[in-house]
Amino acid sequence: IDVGGTDIKVGVVADGLSNLVCVERYPTPSFLPTKIGRKEISPADLLLRCKMAISIAERSFGSFTSVALSGQMGCWILTDYQNNPLTNIISWQDKRVEETIPQRNSILELADEIYTENGLRLSGNEVRSGLPIFGVYQHFQNNKVDGKVRFHSLISWLSSQLVTEYPFLVHETDFASSGMYNLKTKKILNNV
Repeated sequence: IDVGGTDIKVGVVADGLSNLVCVERYPTPSFLPTKIGRKEISPADLLLRCKMAISIAERSFGSFTSVALSGQMGCWILTDYQNNPLTNIISWQDKRVEETIPQRNSILELADEIYTENGLRLSGNEVRSGLPIFGVYQHFQNNKVDGKVRFHSLISWLSSQLVTEYPFLVHETDFASSGMYNLKTKKILNNV
């Protein structure tokens, strides 16, 4: 399954082979009607769409022995420690952080506030309003958060929902797009 901004693609491969037998596309759920600049997707709707896509493919090809999940959208979601959503899925297109920019001169000023001296460089030097670190920062500044919270990428959260036993894991190639990953040490930045 490849989860994209436009479509969820399901490709079927016969056991032990590498050629695709079939590829089907299903529309990714639309953004929810929220404040201007916010781009959120319902976790329940996205999960239902992915499960439906798997179910349809299994009706045609039989039960799957394994499912591989991929995606390139830099989306994020906060959950409790049982991986239950505490937020909607926040898209990489989200601009909620710009709601706090009027109190600052620019997003670069916010980056200076969040990152330590070398943090921005160590995380890849990316500064854009949809970067998950900025959205998470804004969420914690503006919302009361009770208990322990997990940060998930879109793919890590979907993985947690599609399997029965899930060790909390966000792959470094997925987590690197969060703005919270030290590319040099290959660990979470010290200040986040």
